[in-house]
Amino acid sequence: MAMPALQFFSTVFAVVSCVLNCIVVVVIVKYRKTNQSLNGSFFSLIILNSCVDVIFAVQFNILMRARKYRMLDFILKEGNALWYIVPRLCCFHYYIKAVHYMINILLAFNRFTSTFYPMYYEVFWQSKKMFATRILAFVIPVFFVLPIVLNFKNRMWLEMGVSNETVRFYRDEQSTQLMSTIDASLSIGSSVICLTFYVSAGFILSRRMIQHGMQRKQVIEFRMFLSSFLLFILLPLNSANHIWTIIASKQGKTDVVMLLNDISYPFLDVMYSASPWVLLVTSSAIRDALRRFVLSAVVCIPQSGRLFKKTTTVGQTTSRMSRTSVPNT
Repeated sequence: MAMPALQFFSTVFAVVSCVLNCIVVVVIVKYRKTNQSLNGSFFSLIILNSCVDVIFAVQFNILMRARKYRMLDFILKEGNALWYIVPRLCCFHYYIKAVHYMINILLAFNRFTSTFYPMYYEVFWQSKKMFATRILAFVIPVFFVLPIVLNFKNRMWLEMGVSNETVRFYRDEQSTQLMSTIDASLSIGSSVICLTFYVSAGFILSRRMIQHGMQRKQVIEFRMFLSSFLLFILLPLNSANHIWTIIASKQGKTDVVMLLNDISYPFLDVMYSASPWVLLVTSSAIRDALRRFVLSAVVCIPQSGRLFKKTTTVGQTTSRMSRTSVPNT
């Protein structure tokens, strides 16, 4: 079956976003020593978030979308070993989503601490406790997903769709409800926690801006707050989708569950692809770093057997020939 147009464009969008996510990570690492804004705890969490989103995108587009629309037929054939292994592997989708929720909580808590403890929060985020908290964001979801996957009493299987046009992933009613309940609970819980942090931080931040005006530091903090909040607003929508799925599953409406899964595909594309686009709109530090990165891509220009070096600083671009004896300053 040819992939539907919407799914095709969603895949292209996901690939572009993945590449952009990787570039964002590169520019943060490359320029954070010269740009103090990029050197803070917020952008270290953005690096973590971007890495998770790339894994999320690769998993989703291979195990979910490519599998469903029979792009994996060259290795995934009905009755072979992968036919029985892939259903278990598909549950990695729920693990990486849970990690995505945890990272959103860390971003919200980062903005909360930056608002209430502006002088000390960076020291707090560099502590061993917060490093361990980052690790826990990857460990905690394992305890929710792995027991379901390793319990072979929970039936999971692949099945050809109508007219053999798709390969559907099915689970028995018990595991479907359990996984959906866990997913929805984590999503709803994360949404409530994040909203609490954002409301508290937003109130204090807005009050300071009213009292003291839009000072440079407050503008920077507001932009980081806005970036984080825009990423968060996708979580409540995700929660609503899961609640509906649980209700339909309990009512035995398999067709509705499958329809909701189909609708969720483009939404999930936005969920794991939003970060670099949001940062491009809201973060001047990321835009400046990307501009410098693009300019540095033209560092070496072969011309008539000579090699030119181009260095870029804030507000100034200079070019020197590499054969000159005058050192760069």
